[in-house]
Amino acid sequence: MSKIPPSLVYLTIYNPTLRPNISTDDDEDAEEQAQILFYVSRDRAVSRDKMLRQVGLAKALVNFAELFHSTDPCQNVHSQSRRMVMVSPEPNFWMHVAIELAKTPRAPAVKPKTRDKGKGKAKEEESSQLPQLEYHDGTLHDTALRAHLLRGYEQFKLTHGSFSSILSTLGQQALELQLERFFTVWAWTWDLGKDLSLSIDLGLPLHPSYPLILPTIDNFSSKIPEGVAALVVTQSHVAPSSRYRSSQYPVALTRHLMNRLAPAPGPATLPTQLELPDDVSRTDQDDRLTVPNTNTPPSGGFLGVGINMSMDVKKWTWPSFGKAPITKEMAANANNDVSCHVSGGAEAQVDQGALEDAISSDNSFGLPTEKPTALDGHEKHPVKLESDVSEVDTPRPSRAPSPTADSSVVSLNGTRPGVDTSTDVYSEKPRFTWIDVFLAPSLEPLATSQRRIYLFKRGSWAVALFGVDSDDVNTWAELTLHLLEDVERIVSEDTRRNKAASLPSATKILQPNDSHILKTGDYVNAGGETALDSDYLFEAKRILDREPAVIEVFCRGLHPQHWHVASRITDPVEDAKGEAYLEVSRKEATLSDVDNILRGLYKTHV
Repeated sequence: MSKIPPSLVYLTIYNPTLRPNISTDDDEDAEEQAQILFYVSRDRAVSRDKMLRQVGLAKALVNFAELFHSTDPCQNVHSQSRRMVMVSPEPNFWMHVAIELAKTPRAPAVKPKTRDKGKGKAKEEESSQLPQLEYHDGTLHDTALRAHLLRGYEQFKLTHGSFSSILSTLGQQALELQLERFFTVWAWTWDLGKDLSLSIDLGLPLHPSYPLILPTIDNFSSKIPEGVAALVVTQSHVAPSSRYRSSQYPVALTRHLMNRLAPAPGPATLPTQLELPDDVSRTDQDDRLTVPNTNTPPSGGFLGVGINMSMDVKKWTWPSFGKAPITKEMAANANNDVSCHVSGGAEAQVDQGALEDAISSDNSFGLPTEKPTALDGHEKHPVKLESDVSEVDTPRPSRAPSPTADSSVVSLNGTRPGVDTSTDVYSEKPRFTWIDVFLAPSLEPLATSQRRIYLFKRGSWAVALFGVDSDDVNTWAELTLHLLEDVERIVSEDTRRNKAASLPSATKILQPNDSHILKTGDYVNAGGETALDSDYLFEAKRILDREPAVIEVFCRGLHPQHWHVASRITDPVEDAKGEAYLEVSRKEATLSDVDNILRGLYKTHV
């Protein structure tokens, strides 16, 4: 039988210090429910008692662990079939998630028939005929789950503000609306069956040519005011200036910019009759080709994301906190539609940039938020954080109108259907656009306020400027354009030089390449043909995080016999500590060889 991937059981956010507005001395359940700010479950309908029991269990585990370690709270709980993770991103705020482990149904063992036909024996025979489930505890890693939860919180903090700031300025009702609108969509898009990548949990990927383009970026920084920091970014790599690295901006901010540069998936097109090859046969019933219809709008979609996306089917029936259950007919139709689309073999991709627009605080329906800067007379208005709850325009996801097929194309791709967008990426003159995010000073990480960031895009590259006034940004357009031209030229020359130097030989072809990740501060340098997703390295990272006295962890697998090493490093240039992760794929390599490879990486990158 096939293996069933892990799935999210429920996700909740609560604050045990909150109290209801109306005094309820005799109703303890009302007091417990007032502490729950957000709750979402895969079940179609969840009673209040079940919800309170689940949240109460999480509170009891945290309180019980504090009796033994007041400074080390309870982080995760393992059971035979589930994994429970508790994260406290802010004081008195807790994020709690329960995940069902991956499982494989096993056929029941065949038992000989007995003559006894009693009721007890009949029930035992019926239970023994049910398939037995084998759970796989090693498919999930606690460090990866916690890192994903914290990335979700940082993304919410960047687009909406911190939990504490929203609660103090707008109130509890506004906080619940913002949490429901963001984390409902975020939970639906959490694919627990996807392969893990250690580099995503460690930090931001630096561009391979970063040492060569850093002097050019710093030269650009010297020509702009001292308080302005520059960041060169693509959808897969970053190249920060020295001034930006010393400013200590959050990692979520750079990830947010990288997601906005991701290309939007275009509409699927089918070949016409004239474009079909000669060996394509027609159907026997009639003289027409049977092709899947990709122009049909998704049924039961939400914010332009249909149920035919490559996501877990069970998650689409989740009700959000306080919502009514979905009827059986709708669920049956949804399952039929999904099975039909899967059989066609075409999978649509979710536009990450449009998804972040949909769950951001400034846009309720996924419309583009970037606007060109005004050339003359543009004034920056101050942000007003204090307002009544009634004035906050944050509709719940279930109340948001479902867009039509045309509107979904406009909101996701930014173009109207039928418009030719196959022009050169450099035909339009580059210009500055801006986005608003919530940032906090380093000394007060919870005091978030809205700030403006300017982007200068040219093809797949972009330059982000932080701490700049709107009156000065247009004067640097030509200077920024020259920066991107120089960066592209340096990267192109470095790519050609590496191709010429890496001529294949018999040794390089037959010998497997080693893979490594070097982390310094918030940035990583990755090398190798394969991604580091080994269970040994995740376990080594957990040991380094929990045991500060441990300097190095190494082990060797059995099948295959690969070396796995995790070591602490120190960057003397930036006076920052980091980590190194290495996987050596050669069977004949010894521990001394692994140590020499690790020292060579230190000399090359650190």
